[in-house]
Amino acid sequence: MSVLRPILLGASILTLCGTLADPAQARPAVAQQTIEFNIPAQDLGAALNELGRQAAITIAFPAEAVAGRRSAPLRGRFTAADAARQLVAGTGLRVTERGGGALVLLRGMVQARTAATAQGATAQSADVPDEEREVVVTGALSGVATSIARQKAATTVKNVVSSDDFAKLPDFNAAESLRRLPGISMVEDHGEGRFISIRGARPNYNGTMFNGFTVPTADSESHRVDLQTIPNTLIERIEVNKTMTPDLPGEGIGGSVNIVARNPAEIRKLTAGASLYGGVQQYHGSEFRADGYIADRFGPDGQFGFSLTGSFRQNERRAYISEPEDWQQVPSSNGGEVWAPSEVTQTAGEFKQRSIGVDAAFGGSFDHLRFQIRGFYSLSNLPGTENLITESVEPAETGGVPTDFGTDGGLVDGSISRSLSYKEWNLALYGVQTTMDADLGGGWSLDLGHSFQQAREHYPHRLDIRSRAADFSDLPLQIASDRASLGPFSGTLPGALQPGSVGVTFFQRGGRFDDQSEQTVYANLRKQLEFGNGDKLELKAGTYLRFIDQGSDNVATRWTVLAGQTVSFGEFMTDNPALARDGIYFGSLSSFGRAHSLLDDNAGKFGPAQVFYTRGVDVAADFTADVTIQAYYGMATWRHGPFTVIGGGRFETAKTSFERPGEDAGAGLQRFEGSSSHFLPSIHLRYDITPELVARASWSNTTARPDPENVYANESRDDVARTITRPNPGLEPLTSENFDASLDWYFGPLSYVSVGAFKKNIDNYPLVTQSRVTIDGELYDQFTTQAGASGRIEGFEAAFRHQFDSLPGLLGGFGVELNYAHIESTLIFAPRPDRPPLAEQPEDIFNAGLVYARGPVFARLSLSHTGDSIDDGGMSDDGPDYDEIIDDRTTLDLSASYNLSERLQLFAEWRNITNSTAITYSGERNRLISWESFGTTAGLGLRLRY
Repeated sequence: MSVLRPILLGASILTLCGTLADPAQARPAVAQQTIEFNIPAQDLGAALNELGRQAAITIAFPAEAVAGRRSAPLRGRFTAADAARQLVAGTGLRVTERGGGALVLLRGMVQARTAATAQGATAQSADVPDEEREVVVTGALSGVATSIARQKAATTVKNVVSSDDFAKLPDFNAAESLRRLPGISMVEDHGEGRFISIRGARPNYNGTMFNGFTVPTADSESHRVDLQTIPNTLIERIEVNKTMTPDLPGEGIGGSVNIVARNPAEIRKLTAGASLYGGVQQYHGSEFRADGYIADRFGPDGQFGFSLTGSFRQNERRAYISEPEDWQQVPSSNGGEVWAPSEVTQTAGEFKQRSIGVDAAFGGSFDHLRFQIRGFYSLSNLPGTENLITESVEPAETGGVPTDFGTDGGLVDGSISRSLSYKEWNLALYGVQTTMDADLGGGWSLDLGHSFQQAREHYPHRLDIRSRAADFSDLPLQIASDRASLGPFSGTLPGALQPGSVGVTFFQRGGRFDDQSEQTVYANLRKQLEFGNGDKLELKAGTYLRFIDQGSDNVATRWTVLAGQTVSFGEFMTDNPALARDGIYFGSLSSFGRAHSLLDDNAGKFGPAQVFYTRGVDVAADFTADVTIQAYYGMATWRHGPFTVIGGGRFETAKTSFERPGEDAGAGLQRFEGSSSHFLPSIHLRYDITPELVARASWSNTTARPDPENVYANESRDDVARTITRPNPGLEPLTSENFDASLDWYFGPLSYVSVGAFKKNIDNYPLVTQSRVTIDGELYDQFTTQAGASGRIEGFEAAFRHQFDSLPGLLGGFGVELNYAHIESTLIFAPRPDRPPLAEQPEDIFNAGLVYARGPVFARLSLSHTGDSIDDGGMSDDGPDYDEIIDDRTTLDLSASYNLSERLQLFAEWRNITNSTAITYSGERNRLISWESFGTTAGLGLRLRY
């Protein structure tokens, strides 16, 4: 019932929203308002989109309805309906009005069926002569309509999320929004989305672009792009390309994401907006968001445009993590053996994140030329404190026999050590982009682009304090499906759990500075040919050049307590009482300033500074790398009646050189060089079985570079985390042969059904395996990167969306959104004859949404489910019993809004309603290795639009 109650509550709220949606209170239909228009003569499809933009409505239409038609110029003040009539004059199309202010564009020989109203995007039946057929609608669910229209018009398999759509979701970055699309799963960090997997391919092996330019990532460990660097406020739409044509970068095993910002060359009138939001988190946290934008045209004939966007977010939260480790079979009191952890770590974290984003763009649009220049800056600053309690345990014995121990735990002996960690994390992305599109005449056109982008991931301040161990005996250890920890305790805590019972053994200060810059240059040349029988052929060729500089600089210094000196660990803790969540003891928190002051006051008790050789915090991970990627492609697009065929190939070469310190301190630099080349052919087919039923199929080849941490860094050892990492400089890029097919039926502007299947054959799959080694009596996790593996991904996905506008009265505002993906993968690798699935590949992904949109009311109850998967680096050479598995997780969110006036909107968000926890286990679900609770978050906001 814990999940069912919030679902019923959310459904009740949606029903209540319906009672507020009084059509009598709705504002006047958009189609009846007079608006100042300025739209030059151009392709009819572009002109209709521009009309929608200037009238603040959406016009969704099939591309074939307006293909080959030109619009008349439009300047002056008109209603939206009259403006649409002016644009289609002389094209053979006709605009009519329906009840509720709907606009309908008519053509053909089939009877019309529905028209979406301007308020709530509900539909009504329309009596239209048999020789006419509607193809264009307008509606309040504009973001959904636009996304569906773009998806339908695409030749290849593509999903689109518009800014209007994700503004109605409780999501604050691209990863959070994209997880709701079919076949996409999200990778979180402390409860916030950062990366996405596409169709079973890890985030590391998918492409990410911003306005068509590949996005650099400063992460020295992987190529995954952190999507929280680009706030949703800066985005106009997000496109997910699940099949790759030759004119797209070849890196993208699962697909690629293109994040598109507002284009100032397409702005036609003054638009502006702002929003404020405040919320609270269950664990004494809070959230504040503010954003704003303004865009307008200027110049003698309105040729120029600009846009300026800014956002700010501050998020204070706590997270609680319980991590049982090293599960082994131990004797039980009743005979036989049971599984139990030999170590448990409890972490209480306190974080305060601040994020800002700024985007400024200038552009122009002329008869044969368009250009834009864009500058952007995004920064996330995250100082955090983590208090860790590590418990080494083994069953307590009496006479060599366990005293009281079974499958649910029991009495244990062992020791407890503590550590405090203070980190400040800065993640930044900034750059300048310039693009130009020119119509050269005679069917020739040219696109040019250049960008310089810089990504930065810095940990400028890091302080770690480690305690000695305190022994204990006969303490209770609880083992259950959601926990494995000491306790529960009543009254006074045992002495070993008191912070003052242990002394400090050492502290260390360090920093990590990862940077990557990338210059990108592209050029695309097109030639359009039309034939007398109506066939069309587009020839396209171009180049895409990337120049990448990446480096990681790490420093760390350690001070150890002198013999005979004592510094109590309890002095570093605050006066907060012991923190307990769900019966698990997490200890107390501290502060960065308090810890520094105490260390300075006790400086004489520590020995001289020591620089040591540990991965992630010092020179063992240092490297500098230069990568040059050159790509050249050619392709042809042929359109013959209902058939569209794209064929071509892309040739990519990559040259890499990098330097790193020798494996021993003072050994000098080691230099490595390498190169690779790939030819990536593809064929894509589209067949319009009917104007509403579209079939697609494709065969393509893609690639991905191995992660930096698996190539550039040294073999190194971390004595704090007790890990050893062994990279492999000889890794080759991954390659994948991809097969895709889909069938979509669009039975309304807000309604469609889609089914698809896909298969990927992957070679050169790098594999990080985990094994246990003993060094100087201590047990270490050793992570080794190995080459020679291959893999296969296959699956299917289905999506359904429908607005029930035919229902009577208020019920006509309800709609439903569903999508499901089932993905199976196989890793072919000699040490694992069982052929496990690939890492970070959930088998099942499901999303459901119940929507209500009518009059001034909008509400959406969203459910997301992601199946279990092997964790990154969690595959063990010892077999499936020791693999680290991310458990399946289901989250429930609710968002709602109410239009107080034509320009002012009140909105509310409630995220993670059921307080879903993130769980990782070892082999079997009852062997928990990580339990993380984030709490729920709720808040209210105001949104102003002009």
